[in-house]
Amino acid sequence: TLFHGALHPYTQALLSSIPSVTRQAKSKLESIEGTVPFPMNLPEQCGFYSRCKHAIDGKCNVGPIKMTEVKSGHLVRCVLVEQDNETEA
Repeated sequence: TLFHGALHPYTQALLSSIPSVTRQAKSKLESIEGTVPFPMNLPEQCGFYSRCKHAIDGKCNVGPIKMTEVKSGHLVRCVLVEQDNETEA
């Protein structure tokens, strides 16, 4: 599920940054800007807020982000995925 059905925007960006033999030789790999947060002092907001190009000011950087079950056993902690699930429900 992680490799073929990633829903978190940061996970998608990480997967896009991996070189692949099936990718066009001249295609550009995804670049992730910013600094990785220190794991011993993670903020309550989304830990990827400063590095995610889809981050929403006032949503992703405010308070804890709840886990959303998108499929049986597939949990995602992202307000964007949470919004998509609410729209589909």
